[in-house]
Amino acid sequence: MLNVFDIQRGSYHDGPGIRTVVFLKGCPLCCKWCQNPESQANIRELMYYEEKCILCQKCVFVCPQDCYSVQESHLIYDRSRCIDCGECAKGCNTEALKISGEEWCEETLAEHLLGDKEFFDISGGGVTLSGGEPLLQYKSCSTLLKLLKQNNIHTAIETCGYASDKAIGEVLPYLDCVLYDVKIANPKKHQGYCGQNNELIFKNLQRISDTDISLHVRIPVIPAINDDDESINDLGEILKSVKGISTVTLIPYHSLGKNKYRALGREYECEDIHPLPAQRIRTLAEILHGMGLPMEQM
Repeated sequence: MLNVFDIQRGSYHDGPGIRTVVFLKGCPLCCKWCQNPESQANIRELMYYEEKCILCQKCVFVCPQDCYSVQESHLIYDRSRCIDCGECAKGCNTEALKISGEEWCEETLAEHLLGDKEFFDISGGGVTLSGGEPLLQYKSCSTLLKLLKQNNIHTAIETCGYASDKAIGEVLPYLDCVLYDVKIANPKKHQGYCGQNNELIFKNLQRISDTDISLHVRIPVIPAINDDDESINDLGEILKSVKGISTVTLIPYHSLGKNKYRALGREYECEDIHPLPAQRIRTLAEILHGMGLPMEQM
């Protein structure tokens, strides 16, 4: 079974052609700027978007835990009582209440994804597994990818690279493309901002680069964290020693996911960070291009 929190069709940025992206829950990292906080925990979670609530009060009547009440024309949600059963979300017509996390059988999901095969065939697209970190569910991912390959579907995975040898080995035979996220070169700095050391990440990057799989490195550029010349140079020095990279892309920071933190009852630590000017992104890309890296514009 795969724990899925979203399926998005018609993507042009997650591999070649038109793609359907399957977002899986669970991640070994906890990057402070993460724009999909609902992906971090491999459990069902209820998200409450207060701004969408029209006070219909259906949730008040159906919740078995009495999590909801109305006070002074506001819906009050007591998250401490919630068991994430999802009964409230079923009757919420405005999607103010939404369950993140749904279990899919590999065979059922493969059949569902094959419904887009016509678009894949026309555009040279396929299916991309993203997250979270898909490799946390590597056994089920391997089964799904194998089913897709049996139906001649192009397959890709977006990964942070923090995974075991076994996880990497299970999925590699069924992959055409890997989108590989790298953030920070300095191990201690990476630990501080992402929650884990990066030694395993760069080790796995080298391993994948030694295969025939198309490898595309992505660098999220986060203001005041890795947007300075030194940080980019340090990453460039590591990446230029990896010979099998097809492209390197800089991903500008955005704050579109901050409402998700509120919906989960969590603090967004990057509230005061603002996107970089496009010219600064171009300057950083020129630095990496000058180091001989195959840069691609997002």
